[in-house]
Amino acid sequence: MTPCRRGLAAGLATLGLLAAGCSARSSGTASSSRGTANLAAAGSLEGVIQTRLQPAFESTTKDSVVTKFAGSGALTEMVKDGEIDPGVFLSIGAGPIEALFPHRCRYVMTLATDPLVLAYSPRSRYAPQLNAIKDGQKPFKDLFTLLEQPGFRLGRTDPVVDPQGGYFILMLRLAERVYRLPTGTAARILGATGSNPIGSSTQIVDENALATEIASGTFDAGSDFLTEARQYHLDYIRLPPSIDFADPAELSRYASVTLRLSGGEPLRGGLITLDDTFVLAPRDQPRSRANRAADEAFLAFLLSKAGRRTLAGAGYSLEKPRISYAAGYSRPSSVLAPSVLRQYRRLQG
Repeated sequence: MTPCRRGLAAGLATLGLLAAGCSARSSGTASSSRGTANLAAAGSLEGVIQTRLQPAFESTTKDSVVTKFAGSGALTEMVKDGEIDPGVFLSIGAGPIEALFPHRCRYVMTLATDPLVLAYSPRSRYAPQLNAIKDGQKPFKDLFTLLEQPGFRLGRTDPVVDPQGGYFILMLRLAERVYRLPTGTAARILGATGSNPIGSSTQIVDENALATEIASGTFDAGSDFLTEARQYHLDYIRLPPSIDFADPAELSRYASVTLRLSGGEPLRGGLITLDDTFVLAPRDQPRSRANRAADEAFLAFLLSKAGRRTLAGAGYSLEKPRISYAAGYSRPSSVLAPSVLRQYRRLQG
């Protein structure tokens, strides 16, 4: 984490710890393993994990947490290469987890949706215009004219390693249709061409640094998730449900846009979801019983009343958890640890 980002996160830590104390008494997920839950988590989850989920979990279970943050796609490659060996994988979108089927994990569980927003800096010379769009004093459609200005500094993440970067490109392509923008508006904003769908490299920044770069004014505005914008107290413009990739009623519209990147499956528009799984250890590197129990306890905590309240408080739109399985598995009892299964069944009613 960059020094600035550590400062932003630290500023929220006290509130997170207070919330943890309140949540711990009613979670019903106590554990006596005294192990360490080893997480791999999308960079956009850094704030919510460090200031909310981790303090609440540690207070409840007395286990500890260590987390590797990076783009979800990058984390998948790190697991495959043996660079990291997490017990829990929290990703944005199911794809990065499903890429580990069936040898390293057997399921992916969807917990919530997280709308895409445009975060911006109050230090930007365009802040008055962005404020006017946010407050409805100017038409939302004016946002795209503003983003296209030659001097506008736009920040976003690399779609090759981070789903947020891909969804931002899809959002601009979808907005071009929904708002009947001039043909090529999305490409001009991105600096993209037919041979370079990613666009200008000057806009690309590491996921772990983007919020800090927006807050500092290095960028006038940038892509973000609602939860992260709230965690780091960024100004932001809510995107309409037709283009924020978080409304199940708009699924058919979202699916109408795709992004094809070299060397992989195309990204098709869909819901931006928060997903998790238990990552199986390599056969020759078994985990300790205490650490495995801590991993399972963390997954159970995410489904507990306290964990769900924490996610909702961070801005996630909670869904009834649903599971997708690796080939050969078809029942919750075949993939979930008993403590996780109990919480899952409780939420299914």
